[in-house]
Amino acid sequence: MTTIVATPAGAARPAPAFAAASRASAAVAMLACASVALVVLQVFAAGIGVFEGSFTLHRIVPLVLGAVLVAGLVAMRPARTPRGIVRDQVVLIGLFLVQGLIIHLVTVAPIVTSLHPVNAMLIFMAGVSIARRTVAVARDPR
Repeated sequence: MTTIVATPAGAARPAPAFAAASRASAAVAMLACASVALVVLQVFAAGIGVFEGSFTLHRIVPLVLGAVLVAGLVAMRPARTPRGIVRDQVVLIGLFLVQGLIIHLVTVAPIVTSLHPVNAMLIFMAGVSIARRTVAVARDPR
């Protein structure tokens, strides 16, 4: 069934069949890009903590990042995001959760805590990969 939509010029044209999916795909792409920006902010906040002595921002940014990652995963359903991207988003959330756990192993296994910045790089690379692919999907929804 085709819906007819009036254009500004008054001429009728068929509405896109996947208009809702296109908007959801754009939202997924924006959330993916926001998550990458938040990872960069998190690294900056770590630098502030190391050189200025205040880790407050470094403790706050993950709260926002976690919400953005989960919102992106939820938005992938109505966006009809390809399974490979959804899988990678789940892996990214897993890496994010591991990141929070790694830092608390400092008393048990300090050497494992050294993986905290390595895992941060993995989070960044996975985030960039997801952002690039979700932007491509949003630009060409099929």
